[in-house]
Amino acid sequence: MLVRSSLIVAAVVALAACSSSKSSPAAAAPDDGGTADSGSTASSYALKYTTAPGQETHWCEYKKMPKSAGGEVLVSGVDWSWKAAHHWGLYRLVPTAPLAELHLDAPFDCFSPAGAMQYAQFSTSFLQGEAKGSIEFPAGTALSFASEEVVLFQTHSINTGGAPTTSEVDVSFRVADAAAVNSRLGLIQFYDPYIVVPAHADAVAQMRCKVPQDITLVRSTTHEHSRGTKVQTFLDAPDGTKAKAPFLTSTNWDLPAIRDDQVKVTRGQYIRTVCQYKGDEHPLVTQGQFKGDKEMCMTIAYYYPAIQDPGERSLFENCVQTPFLGKTGPLASFGDSFGSGSVACDATLKCVQGVVGKDPSEAPRPHDGQIDVGPNFQKCVVDSCPTASSPLFTMLTCVQQNCQAACADPAKCQPCVIDKCSTELSACTSHACGE
Repeated sequence: MLVRSSLIVAAVVALAACSSSKSSPAAAAPDDGGTADSGSTASSYALKYTTAPGQETHWCEYKKMPKSAGGEVLVSGVDWSWKAAHHWGLYRLVPTAPLAELHLDAPFDCFSPAGAMQYAQFSTSFLQGEAKGSIEFPAGTALSFASEEVVLFQTHSINTGGAPTTSEVDVSFRVADAAAVNSRLGLIQFYDPYIVVPAHADAVAQMRCKVPQDITLVRSTTHEHSRGTKVQTFLDAPDGTKAKAPFLTSTNWDLPAIRDDQVKVTRGQYIRTVCQYKGDEHPLVTQGQFKGDKEMCMTIAYYYPAIQDPGERSLFENCVQTPFLGKTGPLASFGDSFGSGSVACDATLKCVQGVVGKDPSEAPRPHDGQIDVGPNFQKCVVDSCPTASSPLFTMLTCVQQNCQAACADPAKCQPCVIDKCSTELSACTSHACGE
């Protein structure tokens, strides 16, 4: 079997942030969030942008969290409102971000040019799609930021009318005293990179994420685009036994259900998300950021206590497919069961090999907080059965780690795979679908 290096799956997540923008930001005054006085709502931000007729805009802006004498800003709640927008989000930056070179309070297009969001972490700290809302986290919990930490705000709007619209977002953070907080919060945003919705047809996408420690979910919700008809999120047993009933169900893509009560999840359980769709006039809709002709499948929830290790936390909160090839080698990650069909691993491997052999750009490509995957590659994965994901990605990761250079030459690729990845190849070729 010939395996090309270009079909290696790169595992990342995107969040509900979207494609390139074609409008101009409205004028904005510098905004540093104020001072983090305990229990106050002085940490406020105002965002304002203009969207041209018929355009979808995605504006980003670097801002500072408030100053705190104690060195830590503990956000125990948030109030927000917006008009003419789709969602707002807040990203923390990667540790290597060149803070001295970043321009604060200066709006820019989130995705143009490529790399514009390169300093944002893949996980968001906040992601809110309701036009107005207020969150008070459970007593003793808070999201932790450094004093005057530079963060990235993002605003997404869609203008289907014939005149420009102005999007305005107002956000106020409530800050807690450190003595009152014993658990730091995180935010899961499980994202399925593989979705296929044919025209005028029913379709299903799914994913499953293993939970690495005991956690409590807070304010759980879901996310789809306009072809979405239902999302169900289940808590499956550690042995894989499927839950009979979901703990969260949404049937309105535009106003998804929000579960405000806390949900206890034990170490080893799986959070499984199943998304249903009804195709429209578009010939084929696949996973992607643009709401007009792309779809999403997400489960979103705050949780505590947040995972402490930054690398493990990012893999879990994004439900990155397992295994994941890190700088030190393959890492056990948390996401699997991406297929919703009946095709076993061997045929799926041949499918992605054929797709990428014809068009290398079909291979998954992470960038700027999103992941681009070719439609035919997505179809290969969606058509696979749920149990095919683990041996498939284990095989592809082995090739990426051991045979990437060799597979640049087709004559050398197959011998390398047989030599270095025989166990993984055997597991894939012998796999059979079944619950």
